[in-house]
Amino acid sequence: MSNANFSIAIQHTPHDSNRRSWVKSMLEKFRAERPDLCVDIVADTERQGSWPTYLRTLRATAGARHHLVLNDDITVCRDFLASVDKVIQARPGHIVSLYTNSPWVPTARARGQAWIEKSLVASPALIWPTALIHEAYLRLIDDKPAEWNSAVGCSVCSGRSRRR
Repeated sequence: MSNANFSIAIQHTPHDSNRRSWVKSMLEKFRAERPDLCVDIVADTERQGSWPTYLRTLRATAGARHHLVLNDDITVCRDFLASVDKVIQARPGHIVSLYTNSPWVPTARARGQAWIEKSLVASPALIWPTALIHEAYLRLIDDKPAEWNSAVGCSVCSGRSRRR
């Protein structure tokens, strides 16, 4: 559903009780920050797997200019939604990963840089300009490697994945 500048969809595997509680926790944090927030939970109820579920999250844009896709196993930082707004304002035409384990992050931080640019980004928290989703979706369903012009990783929020 649409918020001020972006829609949110959570890719969810409901068969795991931990993941159900993580989604509940995430929604509680979001509602504490924005009580009227609407979030689409895109659940893999048929056990189709990550890929088909992710593709469905891309379609849940609700007409917003940007679309935030989250995995169900992350922890979000305090003021997460306000941080997402700031990231979108800073990089409105880019696909932005809110999490990266790139070895370049320490170097960028040492240089005082807040952004690193990478190609072929996969992330548990990804902001898409919705204008790019249609083109990307067509490439993704054709199983052709996508050649993204610019995907950006940021360290605005230190989200962490619960995957081990």
